[in-house]
Amino acid sequence: QLSAKGLASLPQLKNLQELNLYKAAKVNDEVIPLLAQLPNLKWVDLTGTQATQAGIAKLKQAKPACKIVWEKQ
Repeated sequence: QLSAKGLASLPQLKNLQELNLYKAAKVNDEVIPLLAQLPNLKWVDLTGTQATQAGIAKLKQAKPACKIVWEKQ
């Protein structure tokens, strides 16, 4: 199962534009700072994760041009 700890190397993927974490149930707000470090991220799906509304708000603030797909579970 994918978790924030398992995504620790994400910031190295500088050219990553899209990331689908749909239903990655162990992913939580710890992944937000990692996503914020991706300079070319344009789309991310966090639906079905443990990301909170506060975490999503922080990501939107850090990456205003990024399309964030998320539904509160």
